[in-house]
Amino acid sequence: MKRAVYQVIRGRNPNIACILSTAASVYLSMLCVFSHHTHSYVNSEEREVALELQEARALRQRLDLSPEIVLVSKIIREALPSHPDSDSLATLIVEESHRANVDSLFITAVIRAESTFRHGAISHRGARGLMQLTPETGLYISRTITDTHFGAALNLHDPATNVRLGIAYLKYLNERFSGNRERALVAYNWGPTNLSNALREKKRVPSQSIQYAHKIISRHKEWRSSLGAAATASDLSAIG
Repeated sequence: MKRAVYQVIRGRNPNIACILSTAASVYLSMLCVFSHHTHSYVNSEEREVALELQEARALRQRLDLSPEIVLVSKIIREALPSHPDSDSLATLIVEESHRANVDSLFITAVIRAESTFRHGAISHRGARGLMQLTPETGLYISRTITDTHFGAALNLHDPATNVRLGIAYLKYLNERFSGNRERALVAYNWGPTNLSNALREKKRVPSQSIQYAHKIISRHKEWRSSLGAAATASDLSAIG
């Protein structure tokens, strides 16, 4: 536009040509600014609406999960009365389980057996945190199974990190042992390589690991029954 105006009148009055050319530039700049602010305003409104919808979905999910959270919190308090915030830990366990499409009460039973809900627990083998993962296992899971690579920053005493990696490891073991939840639990306790070798060579599995698996399965069944509902959000029958 500026060039066209300038070309039309430049032969008659150079001063007017310059004035009009400058005015055209200012006009175009104002249009660009107005368009930018309008676009920004629309984007801002869209982001605000999207955020509100996200918050509403999160609230609805928390309400849907509330019976499980209440029960898990009760289980934590009964097992570890000194726990400083059973509700927050219960919420973490239930939400991480549902995110991974696994029964939260099953994961609760594993944590109950592994650490009695003590995130600072360390075993004589060096396993750490709620689900008692060794640093080597934690790094292996984070590198090969999950989409989160912690590297040197891996902190197995962090409840969220530990639970997420522990769930991923259980799902991996479930697949490795063809959906047999007893074998998946024995592998979690004894080690998958040990179990694979014992099955292949038809050797005896330690009774301690079998009892460990049976106790978790029994507790899960009892807690699920007390909730009065079938396992939810899980198509993994072996660990749900």
